[in-house]
Amino acid sequence: MKVAILTFHSVPNFGAFLQTYALKSTIELFGHEVQVINLQLGIKKSFIGRIAYALNDNSFAKYREKYLNLTESINSLEGKRDFGFDLYIVGSDQVWNKTITKENSLNYFFNFLPVNSTKISYAASFGQKQWPFNEIETSQIKELIKSFSGISVREKNGQNLIKENLGLDSELVLDPTLLLKNYDQLIDHKNIENNLMTCFKFSRNEDFYIFAKKFTKQEGIRIRELRGVNPFKGTKIESFPNIGSWLYFIKSAPYVITDSFHGVCFSIIFNKKFITIPADVKKFNRIENLLSQLGLSNRIFYSYDEILENDRWKENIDYDQVNSKLDVLRKISLSFLQKWL
Repeated sequence: MKVAILTFHSVPNFGAFLQTYALKSTIELFGHEVQVINLQLGIKKSFIGRIAYALNDNSFAKYREKYLNLTESINSLEGKRDFGFDLYIVGSDQVWNKTITKENSLNYFFNFLPVNSTKISYAASFGQKQWPFNEIETSQIKELIKSFSGISVREKNGQNLIKENLGLDSELVLDPTLLLKNYDQLIDHKNIENNLMTCFKFSRNEDFYIFAKKFTKQEGIRIRELRGVNPFKGTKIESFPNIGSWLYFIKSAPYVITDSFHGVCFSIIFNKKFITIPADVKKFNRIENLLSQLGLSNRIFYSYDEILENDRWKENIDYDQVNSKLDVLRKISLSFLQKWL
């Protein structure tokens, strides 16, 4: 079977690449041929922002070319178009988050495909707690999603949004990164002793740096900050790490601190002790949902003071129990995919 994936793959974001790689690899393990629809979304940035984006994207582009099996580059999906695949999958990631997709929102409900094409969503996410579409868009989405053979989402909140606004049932499945158990093909096997806490955060304001200085002094643990730009004593900066290095520094760290969903996913995959703290409480539901399912809600800290004043982040995690729960959820998720493959 020839399978196409439509997702966010073309931005310099570790989670975007890794969830695409994981879904593609999982489907290939079932013996199918997979390509990623190479839709290029326009990204508006300042001049300095474009330079930083280009520098960061350089290493990602090499990984995409090597591992993702992309179609030809596509700048627009206007009008009906049949790519000749047997199955089309939209997801994972926040493909139904209108604040990201903007004028391209309906593309991620396959508005460009013939009605009789076989379509499903896998672990699609709205990335927010509220329904983001207006009345006209909702009417269009209702018509489009009627022709989906299967609908699955990544969060319980997504199930509720679909039921309340589209009147449809959907299945809850794992983010595709959690379907794969082995990422050795991607990891840089560096001969670097890593006794530093790995930090991967999107939100790095002044409060974070005040916390980090207090934390390193209080605990005597240095921090290795991935994507860091503001070095200070006690912290090592890894600017623009590639995917292999990013994975390595999470896998080899004694502790991980992150506000990233995929930072949490890979901490779990590699069985690490970790701390997670919301970058934005309103958009934290996908991490909360996953950790609740796995019995790991105690790894959530809602303030920097809570981390400094509470030692529960040092507690061992019973990964035998966590991996057992993960295996059950993995089987449910793989079963959803197998129905259509």
